[in-house]
Amino acid sequence: LNNIGVVQALLLMTIFLLGTPFPQRCWNSVGVACRLAQGLGLHTEASQSTRIIRSDLEKEIRRRTWHGCVILDL
Repeated sequence: LNNIGVVQALLLMTIFLLGTPFPQRCWNSVGVACRLAQGLGLHTEASQSTRIIRSDLEKEIRRRTWHGCVILDL
């Protein structure tokens, strides 16, 4: 399943891997998280043309998850 929970789990795994003796292993998980996030459209604000109605909470979760991808990919 490609959903936001998978992206969040991959970001958590990335944070865990950064604390291990082999931090270079985190690049795989953050790369997959970023590609999934882009596939879910987390990198864009939903335009009015898509007609998807999202609550403020869902918008904020999507925004924070995308920003987590950006920060961990630096």
